[in-house]
Amino acid sequence: MDTVSLEHQIQSVQRHISFLKKEQMALLRDLHLEILRLQKRCSELTHDLEMKEAQSHQQELASRELESKCRELESQLAARAAANAELRREVAQREALVSALRCSLRAEERRFLEELRRRSHRATVLGTELQKHTEAPPPPFVLPYNAEALSSPLPPGTSSAAPSECILFLEDSHPPRVCGKDVEEIENGLGLSQWVG
Repeated sequence: MDTVSLEHQIQSVQRHISFLKKEQMALLRDLHLEILRLQKRCSELTHDLEMKEAQSHQQELASRELESKCRELESQLAARAAANAELRREVAQREALVSALRCSLRAEERRFLEELRRRSHRATVLGTELQKHTEAPPPPFVLPYNAEALSSPLPPGTSSAAPSECILFLEDSHPPRVCGKDVEEIENGLGLSQWVG
């Protein structure tokens, strides 16, 4: 009976050992699956971290590039501001010059208009005087003479008539004639042109 009991105990122990082995195999299998899952998760996290680091590096590069562009734009903006200030200064100078030129032109225009009015008035007065002289009969023309000049010898071909006989009083517009000759011819011969004019 002791032998039967011992065999039962051995069989029971063997069953327990077999059960424990199965449990151990299941546990090992679960642990292996968990390890694989954790490794996969670790790989994913590592990949994500690498991607984030790459993105962070790219963002840093982009940020540096943006900073460089911002500094360049600020420099260009400062240069344009200086250029605009210079242009405003030139515009102000040119506006002042234009204003001065306008004032000068206005003054010149006033002087021109005043001169034009003065000349127009003078032309009107002269036109009126000319019209008066044109409408009025011409005064008698008396040829003055110089006794000393008349006492000098006459040019060849000149008549020796007395001055009182040679002077004519004309009221028409023709040149006066003395003894059948033009006054200008006699003046040149007698030196009387200094008295006429």
